[in-house]
Amino acid sequence: MKAKIALILSFMITISVISYFSVINAVTPSSVHDTYHHVTDISETMDGARESALFSLSKSYTNQTTQSDLSTITNGNIYYIEPGETPPAGHGWSNIWSVKTAPTCTQPGEEMMFCNGCNDICIRILPALGHDLHTATSLPTCTTDGSEVTTCSRCDYSNTNIMPALGHDLSTSITQPGCTTDGSEVTTCSRCDYSHTNILPALGHDLSTSITQPGCITDGSEVTTCSRCDYSHTNILPALGHVWNQTIVEPTCTQEGRNTIICTVCHEEHISSIPALGHHLETVTIQPTDTQNGSIITACTLGDYQTTEILPKLEIHTDLVISNQVSNLSKSLAAQLQVLSEQILTMMSPPTSLHGPNALDAVFGALSIVVMVAGAVILYPYFTLFQWVNQKKKAAIKNIFGGKAK
Repeated sequence: MKAKIALILSFMITISVISYFSVINAVTPSSVHDTYHHVTDISETMDGARESALFSLSKSYTNQTTQSDLSTITNGNIYYIEPGETPPAGHGWSNIWSVKTAPTCTQPGEEMMFCNGCNDICIRILPALGHDLHTATSLPTCTTDGSEVTTCSRCDYSNTNIMPALGHDLSTSITQPGCTTDGSEVTTCSRCDYSHTNILPALGHDLSTSITQPGCITDGSEVTTCSRCDYSHTNILPALGHVWNQTIVEPTCTQEGRNTIICTVCHEEHISSIPALGHHLETVTIQPTDTQNGSIITACTLGDYQTTEILPKLEIHTDLVISNQVSNLSKSLAAQLQVLSEQILTMMSPPTSLHGPNALDAVFGALSIVVMVAGAVILYPYFTLFQWVNQKKKAAIKNIFGGKAK
């Protein structure tokens, strides 16, 4: 037990002595400090301290060794050189570099080499390694951001670069609406399955109407068509029929009449003639007298046609009276002669016997013949007078009526 306590105390005393000399060297005026060189006078070599220093430096994680760090492990000079620089001459360097501080990705390290002839140390800067980067890429989509995550395989360095969402790469396919069918606008993305459909309502018909007016005997039509499609509708307009207006020109006795009918819609015209009526004549006769003329007036009852024929006044009134008397006498004599002739014929019939009543009849018959002969002799002048009067009568009538003897 006592031996262990003595060993521990010896070790503590040794460490205390080394620390003391390190502090003394740190504040001595003979020490020189440059940018990359630190030289410390060490008066004695300590092999045991060198091994301890190598052990301590190998466990050190500081970026750069300070004078106070090395004062505990060496009492020689410390030289700092850059990579590629030659250690100071005049030393028997071991050419064995031992890593004091390993370089990291971002911080330089140090390695040191001991002089075999003294306790001097040469420390060389080891450049930072730089990151050993590896990038994991997550590509952006239309709606989600992507990323580039860069990490170092040697340290915990990490850098994330956000790649914004691309947005949709849209294209639109349009189906035009018709008059009765809806259209559509279908928008799709070329990178994803995004799709949006916008309905385009049906346009409805763009109608125009062409009208053919009906005639009197022909139908008309209303044809309605669409300017955008082949829609067509025809409405028949029935024929109107003729609307006649009649004009009549009445016929006269000598002129034909005319019946005219004209359609007030299509002006179709039909004309027919009405035959002339002809005269409807009535005659009024005014007999002439011995003092004034007579007349025969012929007039049409339908119009103003009229003719008048003058009958001259009578100039042979006495002759007419005589003629009438003679005519009456002649008629009387003719009657008497007729009776007489019948009697004579009876008398001249042959008798049935020579005696008796038939003989008497024969006597009287003979006597009748004698009378007849005597009458003829006596009347002959009267018959002659009758014929003369009758001729005069005819001549007078011919003069009065213009040759029309009655």
